[in-house]
Amino acid sequence: MSISPLPSELKHEIKNYLVSYFQRRLIPLVDRAANLSKGFLDEEAGHEEDFEGKKQPFLEAVFPPKAILIKRLERPFSTKLGKTFEEVAKIAAAHFHPEARTNYRIQGMVDAFAIARIDQMLNLWRENSENKLSYPEMVNQITGIVDESKRDIRVTADLYIKHSSGINYFFEIKSPKPNKDQCLASMEKMLRLHLINKGKTTQTFYVMPFNPYGTRNAYRYTFAITYLDFQNFVLLQEEFWDNIVGPPGTFRTLVRLYQQAGEIVRDRIETLFF
Repeated sequence: MSISPLPSELKHEIKNYLVSYFQRRLIPLVDRAANLSKGFLDEEAGHEEDFEGKKQPFLEAVFPPKAILIKRLERPFSTKLGKTFEEVAKIAAAHFHPEARTNYRIQGMVDAFAIARIDQMLNLWRENSENKLSYPEMVNQITGIVDESKRDIRVTADLYIKHSSGINYFFEIKSPKPNKDQCLASMEKMLRLHLINKGKTTQTFYVMPFNPYGTRNAYRYTFAITYLDFQNFVLLQEEFWDNIVGPPGTFRTLVRLYQQAGEIVRDRIETLFF
């Protein structure tokens, strides 16, 4: 039996947070779905229009009504679960590093021309130009600018970690399948953060807390590959959890904690639907 990289008290704290969150956010979704009867689905199927775009007449003709209702839980469940990643990362990181905070707001006076230069450089990314710079090149360029004209800007990072190594880490923790605008907005936000934190040891990343493709080499989502500096700016799964938040094995341990905490959700689904 392998030894967990996370101490018992930390695992207990994370699991308690997850159980409480699941009870407040996921169980009500299950109960709401269970209250939708077969009659509701029959009535819905008879409607000519569905403004939510959920009509699937062939599937509904074959699948049991309860299976269809359970299927509809997948998207809201994914959305709700996504909101736990920042908090779990903060709880874990606070155990191993001097400081960890979510929704971390940072404000400062920066060189006005550097802001304009960010816009210029990101326009090249928006156009997928051959002349676009890598993320480290963009950071080096804007932090080297000196301008007498200043601007007061403010940025909020999803997560800040004052690492035990002394590095100030700032993260955007977002979907592993972002759209074009989300990609560019994240790079803009993190580049601006480098300006505010100019002169300090700072690293910024776009974090995908899990990898739907399994490995970095297998990752194929076009928008992320095209509109993010995937090699230098994106952290995938273990690259974040095991290399920065905690020690190796943190990601797998967290998956097991989600599984344990999720027992109350699975039990509720089995009770109401099977």
